[in-house]
Amino acid sequence: MLPVVAGRAATTQQILIYSFLLVPISLLPWILGFAGPIYGATAAICGAIFVVLALRLHSSKTTNRQAANRLFAFSIFYLFVLFAALLADNSGNRSSPAPSARAALTGAGLIEAEFLPHGTRIVRSFDSVNADEA
Repeated sequence: MLPVVAGRAATTQQILIYSFLLVPISLLPWILGFAGPIYGATAAICGAIFVVLALRLHSSKTTNRQAANRLFAFSIFYLFVLFAALLADNSGNRSSPAPSARAALTGAGLIEAEFLPHGTRIVRSFDSVNADEA
């Protein structure tokens, strides 16, 4: 809808700006340590391809439907690959070394859930114990 309201030039300029902003934001999970090297490499490579496709669309002088369709198709593929890389990076790591967000906020410690084959869930809470409390 944006090309109808703002025009082709403004639309491609916004696509380019948001594509440049997307790359460092998509690298944040890797930079902050929430994801591993598989995700980091995938996010960097796919982000570079995304920016190149956005540059091609922005640099075209006329309405280039092929470049726009290629960028749109890659954006769908980009999301799939990024989430798959995040899943692949964490598939072997069942328990996170960091406490859950609720445990961090309440100070309750780690909460661990175990699913048994017949569908029962066991939840254990591990509270932090100070040396003077023991």
